Amino acid sequence: MNASSPACVLAPLAALCAMMGAASAGAPPDAIFANGHESLPIIAPANTWTFVPIAGTRCGNNSGTGIGINPSSSGGARVLLLLSGGGACWDTLTCITLQTASNFNGGYGPAQFANDLPSLGSGALDRSSPTNPFRDFHYVFVPYCTGDLHFGSTPSIDYGGNERSHLGYHNLNAIVDRVIATFPNPGRVVLGGISAGGFGAALNWTRFQRLYGSVRVDMIDDSGQFMPAAIVPPASASEQARFASWNLASTLPADCSACFGGGLDNIYSHNANALPGNRGALLSFRPDPTIASFFQISTSSFTTGLNTMLTTRWDPFPNRHYFISGNSGHVLANNLALSVNGVSLETFLTRMVNDDPNWANVTP
Repeated sequence: MNASSPACVLAPLAALCAMMGAASAGAPPDAIFANGHESLPIIAPANTWTFVPIAGTRCGNNSGTGIGINPSSSGGARVLLLLSGGGACWDTLTCITLQTASNFNGGYGPAQFANDLPSLGSGALDRSSPTNPFRDFHYVFVPYCTGDLHFGSTPSIDYGGNERSHLGYHNLNAIVDRVIATFPNPGRVVLGGISAGGFGAALNWTRFQRLYGSVRVDMIDDSGQFMPAAIVPPASASEQARFASWNLASTLPADCSACFGGGLDNIYSHNANALPGNRGALLSFRPDPTIASFFQISTSSFTTGLNTMLTTRWDPFPNRHYFISGNSGHVLANNLALSVNGVSLETFLTRMVNDDPNWANVTP
């Protein structure tokens, strides 16, 4: 979650978002409807990246942002929507002094998207790989500039005399309006996320399914591992500050009562009970020093917490599986060839998206 280290979050994310062809400098926004969101479909060339400004979105510095879109030329394609990562922040120290959240103070627009292009090239969005299970999907890339795990609802907050906002939750409302208008009836949607975006994928999953109606939405959380209360107490100062600064009381599912004060790892059980027919995957290193640092715990405590979380929040549910590497690291999906006990991450994800009955946990 260290926004200052590209090796931790930004480079792996960039590696995940593979490029096919040249990307345009940006597409003009369409007409704005009465709700303040654009609901017209996005027109963009197939098999190439285009940055599209989205009305109604705001970064932490209150500038507008958008999405990257790369439609597939394959008929009946599914949609892979990726929430990017890049740290988090919740007070003057983290947001202003240390600036631990990517793009929170500088914003994310066409220039930032263009700067990311040289580092794109492989992973789950590599259309050139015949074995990539996502090669024929429509791709939607959601940048991260709100510092709130894509789940905040704070329109204005003062950090040492600097007016900022945390509106990741509301940005996704505007973005999903456009995505549904563009791809209204895909065969399936896979909501994925990396690091901070992995947390965001888990937090937003049931909402995405509700918005997409009868189209099944599955979820992949890569390296966004909520810890159990015994490891990260909900009453700790940092957890309380995040909860308050991001206004999570207004965005968490109302029927996830345990999420309010019982620990955000309860979102996993909530999702499993709410969406028993959907598939959900967690990808993690064991340990993950980046997430351990974010939660201010030791790597051994992270490993203990991860093991407990998998046993209590994932194992009881048949449509939830995980891929765990015994190495130390952060973010797996930039390397689909990564193998654990003879099973590659690519095989694990292929079995997931193909509804293979042999899909199962992979552990060291």
